[in-house]
Amino acid sequence: MNEIKDEALMIMFCSGKTEAFQVLFEKYRNRIFRFIYGAYERNPSQAEDYTQEIFLRVIKNRDSFNPSMRFSTWLYTIARNYCLNQLRAKTANFETQVETIERLMYTDAQSDVSGKMAGKELGAHIRQSVAKLPENLRAIFILREIDGLSHAGIAEIMNTTECNVRTRLHRAKKQLQAMLLPYLEDENEKH
Repeated sequence: MNEIKDEALMIMFCSGKTEAFQVLFEKYRNRIFRFIYGAYERNPSQAEDYTQEIFLRVIKNRDSFNPSMRFSTWLYTIARNYCLNQLRAKTANFETQVETIERLMYTDAQSDVSGKMAGKELGAHIRQSVAKLPENLRAIFILREIDGLSHAGIAEIMNTTECNVRTRLHRAKKQLQAMLLPYLEDENEKH
């Protein structure tokens, strides 16, 4: 059943085949968790609760699934909308609630301890910088750079154009570059 397209699995689930939903759940559970944790809710327990709620919404709203739409786009849209609603409910200024993301753009390539420590420190600076991005830039950055979604898929999720996605992604990268430049310059001066 793993070779079947997501959209076909969703159609099967809508017709009563619960094992099709299980395949979708297993495929997307960790992706949705990472998206939620990285973009909206940094508490792992809360992010897990949100993930479960999102899949419950998939079950409840299965009849609203449009088979001509990509399943992943539909799912990420549900996740994004749910998270935004939760954050808005917590506070009027929901952007200040997110402090860091846990998924690093760091590889363990350095072999020496000081190199590993510098890499972890850089990872912490990257996480903090990503967390400081405005929500719309942060979400697009995570969807593209961490989850690897296409510009078209992100545009559907964010309810915008591909051109707007590219523009926001460029802005996010420029802002990250500006935030990280002082740290990188300090590191270069040490060596």
